[in-house]
Amino acid sequence: LRIRRKILRQTLSVENSWKNGNRNLFQCKICSNLLCNNNPNSELLSTYFGSALKLCTASKEARRYCRLKILPPMVAADVARRPDEGDSLRNKIIRVMMSPTFSKDLASEFMFVLCKKSVSRLIKYTGLGHSAGLLANSGLLGQINLPKSASDSEDSETEDYKAVEDRINPVTGYLRPESSGVSPFEEMSEEQKEYEAMKLVDAMSKLMNTGVVKPGTIGDDGRPKAVSHVLELVKDIPGEEGERDSE
Repeated sequence: LRIRRKILRQTLSVENSWKNGNRNLFQCKICSNLLCNNNPNSELLSTYFGSALKLCTASKEARRYCRLKILPPMVAADVARRPDEGDSLRNKIIRVMMSPTFSKDLASEFMFVLCKKSVSRLIKYTGLGHSAGLLANSGLLGQINLPKSASDSEDSETEDYKAVEDRINPVTGYLRPESSGVSPFEEMSEEQKEYEAMKLVDAMSKLMNTGVVKPGTIGDDGRPKAVSHVLELVKDIPGEEGERDSE
């Protein structure tokens, strides 16, 4: 009962701090105090994220304020390291998204709301690997390859970010390391490449048959769907069907 009262007081304090115009206190309560792993109030993270999510969903002003503080326009330095590394509010919230706590779902939804519920913008700020759980549960995996809208670039990117954008790994959310040396594929013939590809298919098939791995594709509902054969993984890839028909 004492814990419930404490949570209720904290929730009302967060919401009242915004309603009373105390933006700095709002930011402190929502973002700063409870995003430290050593904070004794870390068990209240779900309460704070729940309050922030409620406010940002209902108030455009609150959403803009939180976006300005947590998701400012991206610069090249932001993608020089993993999205969950660093001391910015964005880095800290992404770490919560990857933590084994109930707060991770609220943190993910909070970030999605700040990204205007744009899948491409969410992936840009967090990386697909950190947001895949939310997208899968929401049936939005089918939108990961859609082109981003103009608004996603106008207010969330800087010129130096655009200069390195093509080098960013969308899965990890940061710059791909520069390759050193020659790729082994450059010295292989087409027959050798096909042979290695078939070896990989056979290895994956054995792992599937023994139950070690369970690959899947994106279903019509935008959620992961298990496949029964390894070739189902490539059946919807453009060009694959035409190549098989011509053989």
